[in-house]
Amino acid sequence: MGMTKSNKESPLHLIWRDFNNITLDDYMMVRTFFKNIGYDTNVNINKQFCKKYGLEYKSHN
Repeated sequence: MGMTKSNKESPLHLIWRDFNNITLDDYMMVRTFFKNIGYDTNVNINKQFCKKYGLEYKSHN
């Protein structure tokens, strides 16, 4: 179960869109979201997040 803004439980399939078909619109909405919250979408978001919050960035390699 997932939580909604009203803190009521809702089945996850009602919260998330069809997660097997990510569209270009979905991708562009995520890019716009990151830009709106101050991230540069041309640079690694994970590194920016770590720098912003004083965390050590570790690569999965």
